[in-house]
Amino acid sequence: MASSPDERSPSPSDRARLLVARLRAVFADPRRRIALVGGLAVVAVLVVGTAILASARLGPFAVAATPEPSPTPTLTPTASASASPSASPSPSPSPSPSPTPGNLVAEDLSGILVAAELAHRYPIAIMLDDSVAARPQAGLAAASIVFQAPAEGNIPRYMAIFQSGEPESIGPERSARLYFVRWAAEWRAVYAHHGGPPPLKAYLNGPQTDVLNMDSQSPRFDCPQICRVKWRSAPHNIYTDMTRLRELALKLPATDDHLAYDPTDPAALRPFRDAVPEAERGADGGTIQVRYSSERVAYTYDRAGNTWLRSVDGKEQRDAGPAENPGSGTPGTGPRIAPTTVVIMEVPIRRSSSIAGALGRLEADVIGSGKAWIFLEGRVVAGTWSKASVPGRLRFLGPDGTEVVLPRGQIFIQVLSASIATFDYEVEAAG
Repeated sequence: MASSPDERSPSPSDRARLLVARLRAVFADPRRRIALVGGLAVVAVLVVGTAILASARLGPFAVAATPEPSPTPTLTPTASASASPSASPSPSPSPSPSPTPGNLVAEDLSGILVAAELAHRYPIAIMLDDSVAARPQAGLAAASIVFQAPAEGNIPRYMAIFQSGEPESIGPERSARLYFVRWAAEWRAVYAHHGGPPPLKAYLNGPQTDVLNMDSQSPRFDCPQICRVKWRSAPHNIYTDMTRLRELALKLPATDDHLAYDPTDPAALRPFRDAVPEAERGADGGTIQVRYSSERVAYTYDRAGNTWLRSVDGKEQRDAGPAENPGSGTPGTGPRIAPTTVVIMEVPIRRSSSIAGALGRLEADVIGSGKAWIFLEGRVVAGTWSKASVPGRLRFLGPDGTEVVLPRGQIFIQVLSASIATFDYEVEAAG
């Protein structure tokens, strides 16, 4: 049913005229005018107070908010990223940059690219056992440089030198020999070992400046830092890790800001370069065979990985890893031993006639020069090695007498004498 004119809702124009009339009536009465102004002031105070409280909750990185469009003048603070023209947001802290190829640095000993804080750490050398009962060794895969050379009983032993590597287990540790000391003297490295011939121990504990001596037979460096473990039989059970070795090194003191060489001086370091592309490398499967009287060492070139896969007595050599490996050939759980460069050095080895070297012990004439074969990128460079003095740098020279620039990566140095060991290889010559 249609509504009568009296029942219809007022039109917009009627409502406007009614509002104007009411406002005129209000302002005509002084008491009602004061009440209206006071009410508006209270509303304004409440709005401003709410804004202040909201801003305090948001903290120093709060952003001034843009008012929501509304027919009423109400400001609602929010945490919106949009800022009003009257205020700018406080800058947020930038996240720490993640390591990228752009900010990596070449390690001094191997040239591998690592975080800057690892590239120039104080070198630590440690003697490692290589008897059958000692295999597999722990820590070899993380070393920058590894020397293997004959010792008494026709059993070779290792000296692993660490810079950026952080193995969780290293061992089993073995006793000192003077020729290893002289190789470590290039960096005045920390030289970790378990005893040695009495004359050599006296020399290392004396005023020598070749290395920083860390003898685990000394109470200063004994357990709990370098300990005999229960899961291997003695004497092949002396173990440690890189964290504990670094802590011990501070006692010597061996700190990264007091290296014995200048890492910014190119002449102080072995030269390195990036590897050549796979298409330019030697043929896959090239082999090197080194025969000591007590063991056979073999390398097979892996062209894709640009490494030499190492085997001992016909078995793949793997790092023992952090597990409690009982030894005597129990397979390791760590990575395959696979250096980027293999060097064979021919060095005169004889019985020592000096007190420092310990009478009757093996000695190697490591100061001077001799033949060397440098195996890299599937090829071999027949050249020489040269070391002018005890602290002098060991150099590998090509046929023209210039130093061979090595690809970045681990270096394995096999030391032999014609009277003690032999070797052969099937690898193409470098062009």
